[in-house]
Amino acid sequence: MNKPFVILKWQLVIILMALPVSAQIDATPTAPVIDNERVKVWDITLIPGKPTLMQRHESAVVTMFLDGGKIRSTKENGETIVSERKFGEIVYDALGTEHIEEVISGSPARLIVAELKEHPEPLYVNKSGYPPAFAQRAIRDASQPTF
Repeated sequence: MNKPFVILKWQLVIILMALPVSAQIDATPTAPVIDNERVKVWDITLIPGKPTLMQRHESAVVTMFLDGGKIRSTKENGETIVSERKFGEIVYDALGTEHIEEVISGSPARLIVAELKEHPEPLYVNKSGYPPAFAQRAIRDASQPTF
């Protein structure tokens, strides 16, 4: 697993433990539990037999399952996929993805959904005193084998 996703996974678990119980059991994610310039995070419980509304992701989304289950996901074109999700499993949805999700197993599925916002990085100023890139000669010399 990619190191940034492992770090994100454990950050989400720590954040979740700090949430009040009322936020943890709310079945309708009316407001995010975190909303800043980089992410928007929801704690969602999907109830069996109650599909979500059609959702369009305006940014890339990472979902981590805290309580898994069998989940039916229906895309905007009607294509249906059934997946068995387990605790700790992470799913990535690209920007623009549209779908409806429904738990079809016997118990609710709980998940943390993190929308990854576009956040431009500040321009880094080179204060090292070195040139901003390798000189062409250094690259050419490095590619020549030395014996």
